[in-house]
Amino acid sequence: MIGRIVADKLAAELGQPVVIDNRGGAAGVIGTRVAARAAPDGLHAGDGDLGLDRDQSQSLRQPGYQTLKDLSPIGLISSTRLC
Repeated sequence: MIGRIVADKLAAELGQPVVIDNRGGAAGVIGTRVAARAAPDGLHAGDGDLGLDRDQSQSLRQPGYQTLKDLSPIGLISSTRLC
């Protein structure tokens, strides 16, 4: 939802379209895997996609990309406070 809110303003700022391509499933790993293999153009991700917990299933512990090697952080869009 945050990506969609930011997309219109980002498109106006960049002067080019920002396309949202939702790839659901596996706690965000499926979409992150696609983005990691694509030409560098952007990814809006959360901790479920990038900071996998060691207690998650075997398939999620080996997502098919290396966060620090395959992705580069650009900026923080939002944060939440947990109780």
